[in-house]
Amino acid sequence: MTFLNPEPVSLRQWGVYRKVAGAVASGAYGELCSLRWSWLSPGGDAALLYSGVLAHLLEASRELAGGRLERLHLEPAETVPACFALAAFEGGVVAEVEIHEALPPSAPAVRFLLADFTGGRVTNRPLVGHHHGEGAFLATGEGAEALLFEPMPAVKRPLEDGEIQRMIAAALGGGRGA
Repeated sequence: MTFLNPEPVSLRQWGVYRKVAGAVASGAYGELCSLRWSWLSPGGDAALLYSGVLAHLLEASRELAGGRLERLHLEPAETVPACFALAAFEGGVVAEVEIHEALPPSAPAVRFLLADFTGGRVTNRPLVGHHHGEGAFLATGEGAEALLFEPMPAVKRPLEDGEIQRMIAAALGGGRGA
């Protein structure tokens, strides 16, 4: 099976992120409650797992949440470049992050973002057991809408943000990160 992916974009240029950011800014679906990120790649760069991918996802979460990162719990996988993180932001928004950078070479990279609001959900995560190759999905009490396919985001550099890097270092070192 061949997967056709356009050239990667930055996280802020990703269509799903832009849709969530627009929903946060407009308040169209109420208040943002939580975020769930899945970042899965074949042969990802293990050196960028924490300082790059996780840091950028936490920064994007902080931007969407509109408050500073207050707590971070991090569970690294011991044998592959992968981790699970749970972050709490000022104002009560929480973000769950799943990163796995060691999928088999034949697997396509997958990026999902799910944002829950008090009055709806914006996501490109499959709703019923399959990947929506055609793009993102928006669901509210009034109905559902399939969104156009957008290129997936990529992280190619560490994040230059001392606060987030300190929280990650503290979480990796067994500290509470606060």
